[in-house]
Amino acid sequence: ILGECEILLVLDLADKIRRALPNIKLYFRPYPSVDRSFYYRLYDHPGIEVKEYGVPSRRYENNSEVIRTECNKQEKMDLIYNAKAFISTGSTFTLEAAYLSTPIIQLDLEDGEGYQSKIFERLHISDHIIKTLFLYEYPNVVRSTSELLFALEGILNERTKENYLQYGARLKEFVNLKKKPDNRERYIRILKDIAGDGT
Repeated sequence: ILGECEILLVLDLADKIRRALPNIKLYFRPYPSVDRSFYYRLYDHPGIEVKEYGVPSRRYENNSEVIRTECNKQEKMDLIYNAKAFISTGSTFTLEAAYLSTPIIQLDLEDGEGYQSKIFERLHISDHIIKTLFLYEYPNVVRSTSELLFALEGILNERTKENYLQYGARLKEFVNLKKKPDNRERYIRILKDIAGDGT
């Protein structure tokens, strides 16, 4: 149910962004453990480019789930770094955008938008770090698609871009990449090289 709601949300956002900002394309990253065929409607949309990273492999002892692993982290980071903005539905991917100083728009759409509220309710009741994404003192957290378009236009026109970058700087405080295990050192180096951050 959540996956279906997410697809409907992405299709609707792509339509609205395409009408308001025809030169902007929406890039979508599928959830790594969901089969690509599930997202078939997104592949055919002229305003969406689906970006898959990694190769499918099975995990768990009974091979019950396929997940994409061994992705090209450099390519993924390049996409985030070069993006005009990062639209989040609540994912740890958002923290990567914060580290690369990409302006973030965090969705927290209300029921009146026509999407099942479960998409966003799951974030509010989660014990995961993604709960920290809802920092309402920043303009980055938007409650409607009209607010999203307003924020996106502000970022593209440089009018309010700095306001949106402050949100990402705040998110960076929640995760210390230096404390990650040694096997993630290459990943950390990629982030730092792209961001130009030697810290």
